Amino acid sequence: ITGKLCGIPLNMPMGINEYVGKLPTYLPHAHCLMNVLAKQGYNQVYAQGSSGDFTQKRDFWRVHGNVTIHDIEHYKRTGKIPNDYKVFWGFEDRKLYGFVREELDSLASLGAPFAFYMLTVDTHQPGFVDDSCQAQFAGTQGVLPKSLRCASFQLARFLDWAEQRPWFSNTVIAVMGDHAMPSLSSKVKISPDDTLYWT
Repeated sequence: ITGKLCGIPLNMPMGINEYVGKLPTYLPHAHCLMNVLAKQGYNQVYAQGSSGDFTQKRDFWRVHGNVTIHDIEHYKRTGKIPNDYKVFWGFEDRKLYGFVREELDSLASLGAPFAFYMLTVDTHQPGFVDDSCQAQFAGTQGVLPKSLRCASFQLARFLDWAEQRPWFSNTVIAVMGDHAMPSLSSKVKISPDDTLYWT
């Protein structure tokens, strides 16, 4: 995220315990896309189906452009999901796409420029296959390959929906991967000789 939105690499300890709550602030001198858009009057929202506290993402978005954060805690507070709900990392990407559709239309209705960022997690190792995709991709072997196919299907449906919205003609949509992990290539039938790109 910092590489794509701030143009700099992020060097942090990799253990989960080292990630959480250790930095007093998050890259305070970095000038990121969100800072630029905030100065131009953009309403900005970041959405994900897991906790914004993991890897201090909440701090990152707040420091850079004071972006509104809609994570699992937000969706529980607003009654979108039950307080005791937990699937995989938080809740399914399918649900997140539904919430994002509502939020994009709501932002567009304000008449101001907006930027909306979202993070899906169903394809995070070891992979999660949504119930809506189980039958459709029953012939695909392995959880990770199945979750990748499901993610592609969900993204395609979302982009088809976006294309029909009145705000689409004046909107740029960028789809980016998280990170390449060559060690996972064999699990998704990618030859070791091929280069795996995250964008």
